[in-house]
Amino acid sequence: DGLPVDGITVTIRDDFIILDQNISADGGNLRLRLPYGVYDATATMSGILVAEINNFTAPGEGVVIIEIALEKIDLTLTDLDDQPINEIQVFAHDPRTFGVMIAISDENGIASLRLPEGVYDLDFSWKGRIISTANLSIPLTADADFQLPLREHTIFVTDADGEIAQGVLVTLRDPSDTVLTSEILSQTGSITTLVGSGSHRLSVSWAGLGLYNEYYSPVNMTSHDVVLPIGKVELKVKDLDGEPLANLDVVIRLDSGRLLDVVTTNSTGASGLYLPESNIVVTLQMQGYVIHEAPVFLNGQDLIEMTAPVRTRTFNLEDTAGNPLSNAQMYLVTESGLRVGPSVSDGNGEFTVFLLPGELWLDVQWNNRGVLYTNMTDNQAPDVLTAAVHTASLTFVSPLEAETQVVRNVALRDAVSGLTHTLPPSQIIQIAEGNHSISLVWQDVALPEVALTIDASDDFTVELPLVVMDL
Repeated sequence: DGLPVDGITVTIRDDFIILDQNISADGGNLRLRLPYGVYDATATMSGILVAEINNFTAPGEGVVIIEIALEKIDLTLTDLDDQPINEIQVFAHDPRTFGVMIAISDENGIASLRLPEGVYDLDFSWKGRIISTANLSIPLTADADFQLPLREHTIFVTDADGEIAQGVLVTLRDPSDTVLTSEILSQTGSITTLVGSGSHRLSVSWAGLGLYNEYYSPVNMTSHDVVLPIGKVELKVKDLDGEPLANLDVVIRLDSGRLLDVVTTNSTGASGLYLPESNIVVTLQMQGYVIHEAPVFLNGQDLIEMTAPVRTRTFNLEDTAGNPLSNAQMYLVTESGLRVGPSVSDGNGEFTVFLLPGELWLDVQWNNRGVLYTNMTDNQAPDVLTAAVHTASLTFVSPLEAETQVVRNVALRDAVSGLTHTLPPSQIIQIAEGNHSISLVWQDVALPEVALTIDASDDFTVELPLVVMDL
């Protein structure tokens, strides 16, 4: 059509000796430097011969026009269901020069080539593998339509309960072990990909654990169903008295030690798991302390029941006057010195602990001071525990007999913990045994601290640090 063509390699020969070579650019132009003489020229594109000029004289008129007869070819590529295929590489081989032209199909399955007259060998490549071959004659005598041995293939994956196996990794490889797809299964429950001929390998894994492996030929199948040996399992944990154990950390491992999952039991002692058929080890932990461990063989069952060697005990914590002691922190101390807890007493002084196997002690802390330490081994503690805390009334006396003003802003500081809190206006308080100090304000004047030792008494008199002066 008289249009300039770039990218053409022109080679000048004199009796088969190459004198110069250049590539057309900027509107099909190229420059050559030649001595006077008669030469032969060849023009190639991607190694394919597109034109020859024999016996032309240089320099002649100084300009040589090479006309190239190229035909634009649109190849239409479809799969076995007549659907267009994109990203197919087409290699057009010229058997005369061993040159190759390459094109890639678009989303409409069209691969465009510009070729001179001749017969070409076509190779169709997909995923790096030649899947089909054909011959192409230029000029064309028929439509350049090619059906390739490919088909869109859908894999449906369900678990043993018939539910979509979300979260599993599905991988399909072709006969050359090239990965065609490797995806995490979504809520749609299926994965679709193009497949070719031959035996393919399908593998499914979960949490790095292989669940399924199969070799099959998918090109003659539009879909394939896979059922995995994995499903929902409910774990129920009870104590030695048959009571549910809540807030336990449950660690699930394969018998090889590989971690599968970590869950926490609910208020009914139950927890939902999603596990494959395998040999597993279930470890029960309470606040980081292992209380039980047992192997379990999963073979399709949907319920695991376990009994932990612990007992659930509810206690009432009181002071020496029988009043409930709230906001106390309870720690279980094992024979190895490990502290498990805390449990906190409520407004009625009630708290619940799980008595672990082995030597065990209960350490009760209140206002950062230890108020009770008792042996809990073999469930021997009573239901009501008494802490070294007293309900006491404080009376303030002054050397000023006529002084009737109320003492304000009275604060109590624990000499052991250093904790300071303001006393109630009634000055009836719960206070731990031991040494304390009292700071107070009288007539807007801060007075020096007064030492106070709390023992088993329930009435305490505090003398205000005041003096009488005659002026």
